[in-house]
Amino acid sequence: MKAMGFRKSILCLFHLIIFLSSCTGRTYYHGIQMAPMPSIISNTHSTEGKNNFYFGFDGGNVGSVYKREHNYILRSHYLFLFNTKYSELNFGITGYKGEYKVNNFYGYDGIYGYYGYGPELNGNIFFKIQNISIGLGLYYAYLIEEGDYRQFRIDVNNSTYYNFDTNLGKHYLSFYPIFKRHLSNSSILTFQCGIGDPGFISPSFSFHHEHYTLWIGCLPYTIKGFDEQPLRFSSIILGAGYKF
Repeated sequence: MKAMGFRKSILCLFHLIIFLSSCTGRTYYHGIQMAPMPSIISNTHSTEGKNNFYFGFDGGNVGSVYKREHNYILRSHYLFLFNTKYSELNFGITGYKGEYKVNNFYGYDGIYGYYGYGPELNGNIFFKIQNISIGLGLYYAYLIEEGDYRQFRIDVNNSTYYNFDTNLGKHYLSFYPIFKRHLSNSSILTFQCGIGDPGFISPSFSFHHEHYTLWIGCLPYTIKGFDEQPLRFSSIILGAGYKF
């Protein structure tokens, strides 16, 4: 019963957000804003206490908002990995490139490219119970985003009553619970669920080997808007990278 009540509360919050935004029609965000939060990159028991580097990519259709639109993105990460027995920290830079297709919007229909870059920080603290680890984490990034998609929002603001976010830089902050299952001395299965920005609520599963990481993240919800067009935030992103 409590779980059902929590789910209803979340759905009511979603609908309130959509209602407030739809009072002035459509809303378009930074291209990266609807992407799932990146997975933490964990070291295994065999590399515990070792500080190393990670280079990886992730990409997918990360949350087109309206019907017959898409938002394709490819994101890269170059990270320093620091870890202790009860904590881990990823710090480095990320860069991304994408395209957003706008459909049926005041003659602005078309595909608009964008690219972005900036520092990111991802860390957590946890405690262990035999082969299980449970913890809390924080993700932060400051990303600069440029390109035709930003210019599209500027042009719409200048010629209509809309007021889309056109800032060049944006802060992103998420908190997340994390659960780890240590499968062996050299492999870990992890679940985390980001709550914040980017993605709002974005669960992900990841598999960490001592030399590589594979992960999948998603935005698992679809909301019907109040302007006769359903807002579809569902998306999936796949990622992989190598530790060296």
